[in-house]
Amino acid sequence: MDSHLLFSGWGAFNSGLIKQNKYSLPFRKFVNDSMGARYRCWNSARILEVELTTRCGNNCPYCGNSSGDANGTGEGNINGTDLPFEELKRIIQGSIDAGSPPDQISLAGGDPFLHPHFREIVSYIGERKIPLQIKANTSTFTESMGIHLRESGCRVVKFTLFGGAGHHDGNRGSDTFDSLLEKSRLAVEQGFMVIWNLTIGAGMLDDALETLPMALQYGVSGVTLARLAPIGRNIGMDRIHGKDENSGVITPAEYRDFLLKLLKFQMDVLPSGFQIFFKEKLWLPLLVEEGLIDLPTLRSSVKCSGSDSAGDAVSSSICDSVGESVCESVGEKAEGYSSQPCFGCEAYGVSLALTPEGDILPCGLMRTVNMGNIRDFDQFPWSISRDYLDFKGPKSCSGCEFLALCRGCRGAAMGTSLDQHAPDPQCWVAQR
Repeated sequence: MDSHLLFSGWGAFNSGLIKQNKYSLPFRKFVNDSMGARYRCWNSARILEVELTTRCGNNCPYCGNSSGDANGTGEGNINGTDLPFEELKRIIQGSIDAGSPPDQISLAGGDPFLHPHFREIVSYIGERKIPLQIKANTSTFTESMGIHLRESGCRVVKFTLFGGAGHHDGNRGSDTFDSLLEKSRLAVEQGFMVIWNLTIGAGMLDDALETLPMALQYGVSGVTLARLAPIGRNIGMDRIHGKDENSGVITPAEYRDFLLKLLKFQMDVLPSGFQIFFKEKLWLPLLVEEGLIDLPTLRSSVKCSGSDSAGDAVSSSICDSVGESVCESVGEKAEGYSSQPCFGCEAYGVSLALTPEGDILPCGLMRTVNMGNIRDFDQFPWSISRDYLDFKGPKSCSGCEFLALCRGCRGAAMGTSLDQHAPDPQCWVAQR
């Protein structure tokens, strides 16, 4: 079935339930096709993010994954911890042999290019025909590195944009935004799909919106959103906890307004092919509120998978009850809505993150949820997060109509409070 039939509620559009004058028909179809693709990924994909190393030549103050300024020079640290190549090869091959290989691998850092076996790792993944993405550092991305990545089958390169141009230079160093533009153009010319990972905190939102048009000028394909969270070197930093006028915590109202402005920007540039990827969890309630997704249609269309409160596997089933529950499963219900996850955070049995030490996390923001080490497994334990995470959502989600479909970003909640049951700090629905 086409994704737009699953998500858009075209019958609702015809009956006048969708805000006809606000969004064009092509834009509504774009939104629903995008969310349909995201659902197919949630329902069936196995995604692996590998933090290859803590080495990094930069010293970005917000970074949670690099070894930082160990030498006290104000610069980065090219020494650090590296994920053993042989261990990575062993568990990838074990997963292939078991019939459960990753459907996608994303290599990150630190600076992944500084891993001593980076080129060998890329070649190994490419030889096994596993789709590969790189979260690259503009200071070390070169023409020769791009050629090697292309030859190894890599098609997607991601660069981080921290806030907008002003905040990017202010935190990563002067002229680093110009480097981002230059390396984006180089990667586009080499045939890569270039995506900017837009990392935002409070005080950065207007700067980010003003900078986005430059992405189109340099051939960037789209952006994903990442919310600044106090992990790694960020823990205890004033800028994260609201004591700095340039950062702090984004309020729910500010975040909703920011997403609305991004949505308008996306509609305005739709003919260009530029795409805002709707990976952010809070896109779903916003798109429903804006009439771009029909919630009853979504409830009756998605499949449920996961585990019940005892941790036992639950077989997938089609949701066929529109009003009473979100999905047909043995999951507990809260105030009329099923708590069994049907959609939302990929950390629920879809994705895994590996640290340079080999530790397995549900996602890179959940640094305190260590689910084991790759040395202890013969293959990737794709469903292990169901034993460690209670994805019925926090108490603030218990009566929410989006409970099984959203639950906010658990990583953002944990990054702020160290509690997986805490409310998403930017969720406006929970405040009602």
